[in-house]
Amino acid sequence: MKQLPSYPVQQIRNQIIETLDRTTGVIIQAAPGSGKSTLVPLFLLNSPWRNGKTIFLLQPRRAAARAVALRLRDLAGSGAAIGWITRGDQSVPDSPDILLMTEGIFVQKIIENPELPECAAVVLDEFHERSVQIDMSYVFLRESMEALRPDLRLLIMSATLNHAGLDTTLYPLLSAEGRQFPVDVSYSPCLPGNDIAEHAADAAIQMLSETEGGILIFLPGEREIRIAESRLRRSPASEPEDISIHPLYSRLNPKEQLKALAPPVHGKRKIVIATNIAETSLTIEGISCVIDSGEQRMSVYDDSMEINRLVTRRISTASAIQRAGRAGRLGPGRALRLWQEHERLEDFHPPEIRVTELSSLLLSLAAWGQSDPDEYHWPEPPPSRLISDARENLEAIGALDAKGRITGLGKMIHSLPLDPRLAAMCISAYSKGGTALLKRAAVLSGIIEAGDPFTPDARRMYGTDLSFRVEILEKMLTESGNNQTYSMEVQPGIFNEIRREVSRILKSAAGFLSSGSALSGPKQPEKPPGGTEDISTAGLLLEAYPRRLARNAGDGTYILVTGGSYAMNPGERLFSPEWIVAPVLHRSTKGGTIFLASHLPPQEIDALIHERSSVKDELFHRNGTLSARRLRNIGKIQLASTPLNIKSMDNLREALIDLVNREGMGLFKWSRKARELQSRIQFVYDRNAGNDLSSEKWPNPSDESLSHSSARWLPSFLPTHPDSGSLQRISMMSVLTSLIPWDAVPEFDIRIPETYELPSGSPRKLRYENGKVVLDARIQQLFGMLETPRIAGTALEIELLSPAGRPVQITSDMENFWKHTYPEVRKELRGKYPKHFWPEDPYSAAATDRTRPR
Repeated sequence: MKQLPSYPVQQIRNQIIETLDRTTGVIIQAAPGSGKSTLVPLFLLNSPWRNGKTIFLLQPRRAAARAVALRLRDLAGSGAAIGWITRGDQSVPDSPDILLMTEGIFVQKIIENPELPECAAVVLDEFHERSVQIDMSYVFLRESMEALRPDLRLLIMSATLNHAGLDTTLYPLLSAEGRQFPVDVSYSPCLPGNDIAEHAADAAIQMLSETEGGILIFLPGEREIRIAESRLRRSPASEPEDISIHPLYSRLNPKEQLKALAPPVHGKRKIVIATNIAETSLTIEGISCVIDSGEQRMSVYDDSMEINRLVTRRISTASAIQRAGRAGRLGPGRALRLWQEHERLEDFHPPEIRVTELSSLLLSLAAWGQSDPDEYHWPEPPPSRLISDARENLEAIGALDAKGRITGLGKMIHSLPLDPRLAAMCISAYSKGGTALLKRAAVLSGIIEAGDPFTPDARRMYGTDLSFRVEILEKMLTESGNNQTYSMEVQPGIFNEIRREVSRILKSAAGFLSSGSALSGPKQPEKPPGGTEDISTAGLLLEAYPRRLARNAGDGTYILVTGGSYAMNPGERLFSPEWIVAPVLHRSTKGGTIFLASHLPPQEIDALIHERSSVKDELFHRNGTLSARRLRNIGKIQLASTPLNIKSMDNLREALIDLVNREGMGLFKWSRKARELQSRIQFVYDRNAGNDLSSEKWPNPSDESLSHSSARWLPSFLPTHPDSGSLQRISMMSVLTSLIPWDAVPEFDIRIPETYELPSGSPRKLRYENGKVVLDARIQQLFGMLETPRIAGTALEIELLSPAGRPVQITSDMENFWKHTYPEVRKELRGKYPKHFWPEDPYSAAATDRTRPR
């Protein structure tokens, strides 16, 4: 093996080796550029516990896995066999000593064989990035080490542990200082309305004349990279032969990625335009200047779309520091940030598990053997809301059963490197129409993954019609298709992405689909006699998105099967069929919009209604009266409605509960005293009012909560045989009183009173609102009140009124009011109300309800 370079991580080489000789894990904290990715695996090669087995080095990105593997090969020479495996690319020698792979590949590998018999150690690199896949890798490794492989070594490497979510008491923590030259940071904000990519390119052109060495530009995505590249290539400043321009992003082919990462040719300057793929792991040599857009594209779960959506967001402070540090690897450098210097950034990005759709994670847990996330050791557990949504999605496509166990279909879905819903669609397509229909499903998947292929002009013409897009792309993808016919309507970049995705899907599916296993799982419908043409694009989409079925409401909007009204993105062709499946839609505060949809033909609608519709009797409240109807629905989509006599309903009690849940507490008669009692109970619920009135054991008495929990409390207030007037006869005072915990009832009226006795002797109604207790009284009624009264530990908010009952002052500090504010108030009000009592000393004066004291 060659002499290893003297990177900073060499400082802790002996500590790493000694630690792993006596324990099974270690955490290594070292800044980017310290050499941890390329040197630490080599440190482990001669460890006695390795026994000739392979060291797995996990990387978050395909480009990084390939580049680090090639760097390790260069450093190791003939002293070690090193390979890599990524999606669509691999180079694996016989009996590899070190094998690099992406975390997604590793998750599949450990699920297939949890013992990892060929593996001696797993290195989780760039752990601070906290992708869902690296969290799963950590979870499954912990499980394997505890139950099957106590000899397996685990190394966790991170640039920082502030955001890693690890308990450093589990494994020893070793740190290596980074090596960083000074970097001069300046700012050049991109003005509103200007294009960030063009601004970055202009900044790079300027830097060519002001600096020496290479320039690294960080932009959020491929589109921006291409814009900046085009602008740079058109500039005379970048024409000289000593300047080369290289894009760098995850979808770029490996050959072009290697060109971007290669050392600059002697005498040449290099401009690399990259996404955050270049932020960590990858070292780009020869860079002395960084231009940072301050933006990154990330996957975020959109509740309204029920999918992961790519959004452009501001980077964190940690990312900004790491990006700028790229300019100081070899010597003093410069970093230009394209945002305002005073702008406040988040310290760290949230872990992906908090913000992304988790169907793939939950399916992997189920494939492992237990789909309940609470059963695992997480760096940070996934949010229950995202897990619940993922479970509903997986059950809807048949991947999980009602108990959360993986089904036969779920195992096939899990074996395809696709979003589970798209995998379900591809499997169903093959079972219904063979390879021809699978290709159509692959095109659909490509569009959903890569984005709308149409140009803006074509979108304006054809609107949201997804079937038409599929038809055009299928023709463009065939050898006999005339691509020129549609080239003006399709964006070349997105078309190429879709073509690559289709090829990848067909290649991934070829193995088990050709064996016929796709036809043996559950939930496989019979193949229709007419062949592929009898199965619509929307019919395919229903396999992936059964909850995206929608019907035209007749007013220009569509009602989704899960509820909610969505407007169709308009087009000149007026695409507006009665039934659609809408895989790409969005909901905002302004309403819902459908961006891509496919229409369901009549024969499929009939079959769908037969299979999925249900009949339910419901009550309705209109103009103060109750009426009943028999409804036929698919989810929230109403198919038919027939008037029904209330007396003929067998489930009237259940229907009344459902009515309250839907329409709220306005169905009941509320007295003024009932509303006041509700406010008092709400006060206890909102604020911890002391040990004996702890809010933790009180139910929420708000209208919204009462209506949603009607199934819990309403049955006990309904007669055995209810009628249409039963709700109106229920006493809301009785309902609210039943909410007070039994042990709090004796002192409730004392601790949370309706009234307060003023210093003048008169009782005054208290108002409980927004977590406060408000007392209003005329100033004369409060003379002698030296301290502010308290209710259940909360100081009253006192509204001091003029003799005419108008608010003069609001205070929760009566002592301060009398000392500092009252003299001014007295001076003003004596002139307006000369007959009233305005003593100079409010402390010793007698409070009175009269104009003057007796």
